[in-house]
Amino acid sequence: AMGSLNTLPVDSGVIFDLGGGSLEVVYFSSRQIKEVYHFPLGALKLAKDFSDENELRKKVRNELSILKPSNGVIIGSGGNVRALGKMDAKLSAFPIKSIHGYELYIKQVSKYSKVLMNLDAEERSNLPGIGKERSYTVHTASVIIEELGKILDSSTILISSFGLREGVLMESIIENPREKWLEAFANWFNVDPPWEVYNYFDDFYMKVTSYILAVIKMTGFLDPYDTCYKLLRDITIPGFTAKEILMISLLCKASSGKLKKKNLGPLRKVLNKNKLLDKGKEIRKIVESSVAGVL
Repeated sequence: AMGSLNTLPVDSGVIFDLGGGSLEVVYFSSRQIKEVYHFPLGALKLAKDFSDENELRKKVRNELSILKPSNGVIIGSGGNVRALGKMDAKLSAFPIKSIHGYELYIKQVSKYSKVLMNLDAEERSNLPGIGKERSYTVHTASVIIEELGKILDSSTILISSFGLREGVLMESIIENPREKWLEAFANWFNVDPPWEVYNYFDDFYMKVTSYILAVIKMTGFLDPYDTCYKLLRDITIPGFTAKEILMISLLCKASSGKLKKKNLGPLRKVLNKNKLLDKGKEIRKIVESSVAGVL
């Protein structure tokens, strides 16, 4: 839970970790852990014990019946959760490589579970994002995730690429994970965090975009705008959702003045290219006027 809370911008809800032998469910509020549940519902365990989908669903529902609906976001971690996220991202042509903070809809998981339960392991392994290792468990995992989502009364799951291993390395829950990870981003490039640039704008996306661009500019890249656009689509930056990273990458592109409608990808129906270009001009003006991150 700590690994997920410290790497996603969430306040209250439920975190679950689905492994091969068990399922852990954690309720949290105001970024503090409140209740922890453990269930013998591992994806590999159930794959060995159940071949009938109806019996499998009955088992899962009975075990999870003690849970109450979530009052916030649902976060999912574990290899099978990530595999489903990768498959969904590839099928929907989502342009960000990392699936950390990717939003997976329960209705899609429901569609996938019906298909996956009727395929053999080899057929599942050939699906995008699944692979041989997950082909033996992703079908039962999809059923567990679907039923859990229904019981928690949630329409979406936010995927976390960070979990137990990362949580073990963390000493406490971070109060403001976004700024902590932005500071780490600057440290990674061995430059001082450009907080003056960050604080110039009130708009959240403009703040973060100008900060990242300033870091890349200080590092010495000839074209920080195109570098930012490509970099954000290829790496994982904790503290943000996948949609937020996509939006920031688009503002990096807009700051170069070379944003095209095809760059908008899945956001083309909700974003206005010209408005993004206008924001990009403002961001570029501030980034170019800064010296070593200072205005």
